[in-house]
Parts: sequence; C-alpha cells; structure tokens
Amino acid sequence: MRSAQTRPKRPPALLTAGLVAATLTACSGGQPTPQPTATSSVLDGSWIAQIANQPDLFGGVVDVDSRAAWVAMHEGRWADAAQALPPGVGRARAELELAVFYEDLADLASVAWPDLAATWLARDSGVSDGPMPFLAAVAVISRDHHADTGLSAPTAGQQALLTALQTESGALPKGTALDGLDQAGCLAGDLARLSGQSEQSPQGCRGDLPLDLDAEGTWYDPLVYDALAHQTRRRADRSLGDVGWEQRATQAKPPLDLLLFGPAWTTADLSAAAAADSSMSTIGASGPTLSALHLPDEGPTDEPQAARERVRALDRELDPWQAHLLDTVSDDGKALLTDLQLVAQVRSRILLAWARLALHNDRPHQATAYLLLAIDIESARTLGPLNPPSLYALAAQASLRTGRTREALDYLSVLEAPYPIVTGLDETIGDLAVLEGLGRHGDSKEN
Repeated sequence: MRSAQTRPKRPPALLTAGLVAATLTACSGGQPTPQPTATSSVLDGSWIAQIANQPDLFGGVVDVDSRAAWVAMHEGRWADAAQALPPGVGRARAELELAVFYEDLADLASVAWPDLAATWLARDSGVSDGPMPFLAAVAVISRDHHADTGLSAPTAGQQALLTALQTESGALPKGTALDGLDQAGCLAGDLARLSGQSEQSPQGCRGDLPLDLDAEGTWYDPLVYDALAHQTRRRADRSLGDVGWEQRATQAKPPLDLLLFGPAWTTADLSAAAAADSSMSTIGASGPTLSALHLPDEGPTDEPQAARERVRALDRELDPWQAHLLDTVSDDGKALLTDLQLVAQVRSRILLAWARLALHNDRPHQATAYLLLAIDIESARTLGPLNPPSLYALAAQASLRTGRTREALDYLSVLEAPYPIVTGLDETIGDLAVLEGLGRHGDSKEN
C-alpha cells in the first residue's frame, strides 16, 4: 500500500469549499502564469496540465453548467451529477460512470450467487428444490449469455426467462408462468429494462427489497444490477446524442468537459479507449499517454507483485511530474492541483481500470493489489474523489474470488448507506459467509 508520506494530503477544508474557492480564484484571473520550462513529460499534454496552466478554462466549464454538478462528478456522486447537468457530454459521462458501477455490482452478483448455491447445496441437497439454483443461474446468464446455467431440469417458466436473458428479447412468451418465482412481476420488469422496453412494462425489482416468491425464505433479485446498467447506458446514449465518444474526442476543438475529472489524460486516450472497447468500462487502462510512459505490463500470470511494480513505475512518473507542475504554474493553478487532488484522482481511476480489466481476465490477486494501492488510506471508509463507489464494488468481487468472503462484506458496508441497492448483495454474501463458517449442520433460511 502506498505510504501516507508519498500521497498528497487531503486539504483540511471541505472538498466542496475547495472546488468553489478554486473556481472563484480561477475566474478572477489571479497572478499571471509563469512560462513553463521545456516539456519534460508526455503528461504535459494532459487535461490536468492544461487547466493548471490556464485556470480560467476550468472556471469556464464548471460555471457554464452547474458548479454543484461538477462537485458531484468530482466526488463520484454520479447520479447527483447526472440529475444536475443538462443533456450533453457532462451528463452522458456521469450516466456512463453510474452504468459501469451497476455493471461492477452485477459482476459481483454473478460470483456471489453461484458460490452461495454451491456451498449451500454441498451442505443440504434439499435446497435444490427451492429458488436458489434458478436465481444463481439468472445471475450468471445475465453477465455471460453462453455460460452453463447449472440447472439439470429447469421448469418451462425458468427456461423461458433464461432464454429471454440469453437472447435479450426483453419479454417472456405470452402466457408464460414463472412457477411462483415472480408473483409481483418485477423479474419481467427487469427483462424490460435490459431490452429498453421499460417504459411500457412492469416496474423492475429493487435491490433493497426481497423478491415476492412462492417459496420459503427471503431471496433478493440477482438481475436488478444488470437491468439498471442497461437502462442507465441507454440514458447516457440519449444524453450524448448522435455524435459518439470517439467522434467527439477527435473533433478539432473537443470540449474540456469531455475529460475533466476523468481517467483519460488526453482526447487521444479517450478516442483509443472508445475504439478498443465500445463499453467504455476500462477508460484509463491504456492509451497513447500510458504507452509513452513505457510502464511494465502485468506479466503472464496472476502475480500480485507484477501489479505492484507496475503501480510503482506509474508513481515514479507521476510524482516528479506533479512536483514540476506545482513549481511552474500560478497560484491559481496550484490551488486547482492541490485542493482537488487532480493527479491523485486520475491515478486512482487508472488503478481501478487496471483492476476491472484484471478481474475480467481472471486475475483477482492482481486486481486486489491494484485496489489496495488505489484506496485513500486516510479515509478508507468514506466515498470521495479518491475512493469512488466502484472501488468498493470491485474490491468486494476481488475479495470473494480470492476466498476472503468477510472482507467482501466489509467493502460492501461502505456502500450500504449511499446505495441501498446493495442490500441484496450484502444479504447474499452474508449467507455465504455464515455457511462457510458452519459445519455440516447449522442455521439457514430454509430451517
């Protein structure tokens, strides 16, 4: 874990106050910006260097839309930012971030539910007659349409819902009965959210309320996170309009709000991310800027030391560059860099992108290493610019996949108050933790 001595300190004032003060200072003109020395790093072409050298550009962005919205964007409160911003790039970015967070939760569900089902079945084969195996199959199929459901003899209703998930049809065949598995109709609503038919369909399930099932026990919806992710991505597409991310990044004069507080150093990095991954879920993981830094790769295996060395190499580039930038910019530029922790924030977001990619590539130990080095240890249980919500969702998944179930619960507990939707995941992983601590017999929802 990166030591506190090398991490930029959090300002004593509230972050919101720091953003407002920095904005007001930037708009006032302040002292003239000193002429920088010769470019010493490829990072000199980044959006951070741009606003540090020309602070008025920052004020021009946050004051044109909504200062409160950009405070929310900086702090990782993406739903608040999206609500406060008008349709356009800023709102689309906030909605995209929120959608990726929901996808992180969906990926966690796709690990937690099968683990719970397998652990419970190993202790009590009778549970196979209940809804758990089916709900575990739903969690897996929603994230991987080609995965094995694990169901040996699904009912007609179960198979109909799984087929609708696999084909993304968004609807069940007319007259389909879900065999008591969807008495409130909210799983059908989830399917509608997934396919974009939610305007004319039943309300989807809620992650903080149990399903209404004709079965013993309390069960939560494993599909709600993926359904919300699809719905939120469509909102982002509408906010962005007809011009996509890659096209916007290659415009003659792309707007600063395309990059502000994001992990892409330049529009070239954003364009490369859009070209490499249309989901835009790993922005910052690679790109021309990082390539020019010649960082070591993660190696051929899931070796955490290789991930740590990669982060150390990144820090060896960032730390002296930030120090040089602070020496050469005006007081207004320094205020932006220090009060808003811009370099530390981008560093954190890059490590999150590396962790997400590591999890996608079945490297949970490396993901854990990235996440431990990303977290702001001075406020480890507080969401904020260096600790966005996705950090905790990814850390919970990495913990679960490396056999540290109770650690996964610790990470989820940070999300519970601001995101009640994780209640179902917390209950599911909590049951898994209890089962792992039991012998052959013990309490369960079925008893």
